[in-house]
Amino acid sequence: MGRTSVDQPTARIAGRANGCHTYLYLAICLLLVACRGSQAATPAAESIDWEALPIGLGRGYLVAGLENVDNTQTGLQQGDLAPNFHLQLADGRQLSLHDLQGSPVLINFWATWCDPCRSEMPELVAAAQRNPNLRVLAVNAQEELDQIQPFAEDFQMEIPIVRDTDGALRDLYAASGMPTSVFIDKKGKIALVWPGQLNKQLLEEFLGKIE
Repeated sequence: MGRTSVDQPTARIAGRANGCHTYLYLAICLLLVACRGSQAATPAAESIDWEALPIGLGRGYLVAGLENVDNTQTGLQQGDLAPNFHLQLADGRQLSLHDLQGSPVLINFWATWCDPCRSEMPELVAAAQRNPNLRVLAVNAQEELDQIQPFAEDFQMEIPIVRDTDGALRDLYAASGMPTSVFIDKKGKIALVWPGQLNKQLLEEFLGKIE
């Protein structure tokens, strides 16, 4: 039998189809490479220090975050390295709890509906004003900004208010009741966890353990 012949127009169409498939494949490969390069080039959040926080009420109303934080070597017992977390401003700049090592830190978990929180807040604000090296972080538990701001105005909270929007930070620190205060020494280690309301005498006693 003789060879089956293919007419020239059919051969040209087949060749063009194969060429189109090749170009399409190359285009997809280039697109994937470009996407990977774009992801790799995404800049990390800019880090700032305490002094760079805004001035005024709420000091910028930071948002707490736990993304890419390794807390395998931390704990809540006396002498443990305190669990780390991010503090992020609306513009994306951030610092972390562990960035504050070298200064004593008081983390206070509170909510606007909590009467004991309301009673102790003036003492916390006054302590921050008396002790410039003390870092007070007022962590609000899962409330909206329009609920938080009037409270901040009532007590002239010119200290960083940290919004724990999903409750992850509260869970991390096992703060089951409000208020709860965590006292952290200059090495970043837990000195004391106090579940309940603070008065001036207790606050001064506990701050003495970390200053």
